[in-house]
Amino acid sequence: MMKFLENIIDTLKYKKLRALEMKRWLGILIYASVYFSIEAYASANNIEFYIWDTALTTSIIVLTIILGNFFCGWLCFMQRFQDAIGIVGRLILRSKYNNLINQKNRNKIKWIKYILAGVTILVPLVLSSYNVFIKFWGWAFSIGMIFTLVERRAYCKYFCFIGALFKLASIKNKKILIRNQSNCTACNLCSVVCPQDCDPAKKDGSISKDLWCTSCNRCKTVCPSNAIVKEKI
Repeated sequence: MMKFLENIIDTLKYKKLRALEMKRWLGILIYASVYFSIEAYASANNIEFYIWDTALTTSIIVLTIILGNFFCGWLCFMQRFQDAIGIVGRLILRSKYNNLINQKNRNKIKWIKYILAGVTILVPLVLSSYNVFIKFWGWAFSIGMIFTLVERRAYCKYFCFIGALFKLASIKNKKILIRNQSNCTACNLCSVVCPQDCDPAKKDGSISKDLWCTSCNRCKTVCPSNAIVKEKI
């Protein structure tokens, strides 16, 4: 519970972080409006869900290749949904919340959702069944949200295969977050505010290459010594 309160205090304390969160909420609201507008238009014109949803996802992947992982870091409303569930988890588990799996073990299992992404896409393609894809997603979503009662943003970390696709699409992007160790004062604040548990304070060089990093820029925003910067490689 104390760590949860510390995160809230950090968000309120730093003006830049507050501004960043406001921009993120604005991005989420804009995307949600676009998404549900497309859904309403498709429904009114009898356009099948899999057609417009696939077209939208493909468009985001193309933009991700060009712009980087902007969707996960700035537009995804699933993150906020998980944060709300996480509040319940913290109230129940208190200090045990988000501490049942240590950082060392987290680093060993970050590839799980990438395997899930391959299975979730390949199996429906082999079976030529979109319904199988929806079932796979339903199970992944349900298990991920339940697990979020124990681990912060568990769906993003372990089960979101769409996020895995966006991350893979952003790998070749030239602008990445870098931790300059010579400027770091070891305050650990960047790791405290990281919602994905990427532990940027321990990174030697690129932060964006972390399989969980969504390029949300929280670490960069709170760094008091400008040790974390966005550079073009």
